[in-house]
Parts: sequence; structure tokens; C-alpha cells
Amino acid sequence: MFKPDLSGEDREDTPAREAPARLSEILTYDCFTLVRIGLLTFLVMVPLITIPPAYMAMNALVRQVLQGKVVRCRDFWPAFKTGFLRSYGAFFVAVLLPVLALACAVFYAGRVEEQPLLFALCVFSILIFALSVLAAPHLYPLTTAGVPLAQAVRESVLLGCANPLRAFFATLIHNGLMLFGVAFLPLSVPYFLLGGLSVPCLIGQFLVRPVLLRYRSEGEDTGL
Repeated sequence: MFKPDLSGEDREDTPAREAPARLSEILTYDCFTLVRIGLLTFLVMVPLITIPPAYMAMNALVRQVLQGKVVRCRDFWPAFKTGFLRSYGAFFVAVLLPVLALACAVFYAGRVEEQPLLFALCVFSILIFALSVLAAPHLYPLTTAGVPLAQAVRESVLLGCANPLRAFFATLIHNGLMLFGVAFLPLSVPYFLLGGLSVPCLIGQFLVRPVLLRYRSEGEDTGL
């Protein structure tokens, strides 16, 4: 099975007790870089049709920041073009699918008394919602590392189910804050311009990074 390079030369896995200090260090030293990434991402998203590739490019650059690499604005366009086609599938699975599944679950739950058979569809929608939420934070690090989308989806689900609490909080911070900001547009425009996209993205990736590093290491030993 494909084993992507998810570790950086300068920032390896961090012990749990040192994680808050390391995260604070990254946010401090890379603050302006994250703001530039977020600003560029937000501007590229304005045509709406470019939201998925811009979102993937942002995740790719944030991953490089976590690896301790120097990231410049001109690095955005190669990342934007590289993952252009795959970005639409990844965006659907990581962002749109949880929202649609939750909406369907609420819709079916409200009509179970009238049509008891809808209970099965409600349960199925809740299951899809849960799996997509758990898979979401692992999906972009894997796809931006070069893992084919279908394989990345399968492995993201497995990693999320193996570490549900970490995956849930990573998704809540990353996607949850973004969707919360979208709900309050245009009032939330300053929030997005000042890193409201890139900073939650970095925190979400930081939370699941130990899981991905262990997966890569174990994959080398067990053939995953």
C-alpha cells in the first residue's frame, strides 16, 4: 500500500505534553504566512467554482508549514493546479457530505412517525455523517501527500474510526469554524481575511498529525 511522506525534516511528532507549546510556537512564528495563505485562499474562492481547488491548495501549504518548510505566496498556484480535479471529490467527502448527511438525518427524523420505514434512512444518514466527520481531517493530508483519492477516503475512514475523539475535534475546529463563518457572511469577511481559513486548518492538521505519523511508521513495518 502507498506510504506517503507525512513527516517533515524540522518538525517531527511531538509528545502530548509538549503539543500546546509546539502549536503555540508554530502559530507565533508562522502567523504572517498563515494570514497570507488564508487571504489568498479567500480571494481565489470568490468565483465559488474555485472553492474546492483553493481549499485543497490551502491544505497543501498548511501541511508544508507543519513540516517546517518555507512557504511563499507563489507556491499557492502550483498546489492549486496539481490537485485541481481531485479537489472536487475531496471537498465533497470532507465538507459537503457531512452537511448533506446531517440535513437528511434531520429531514427523515421529522417524518418517522408518519413513515416508520424512514427510520432506516435516518440511521443510515447518521452513519454517513459520523464516518465523514471522522474521515475529514485525515483526507486532505493524505491527498496532498499524493495518495489516490479513493484510497485516501478508505484510509481516512479507518484512521478516523481508530482515533474518533481526535478526529472529531479536528473536524470541529477545521470545518466547523469555516461553516460557522460562512453562515455569518458578509459579517465574517474580516475573520476570513485575517486567517479564519488557514489557522483552523493548521490546528486541525496538527491534531491528527501524530496519527498520520504513526500510520506512516507502522505502514513501513506492516505493509499497510
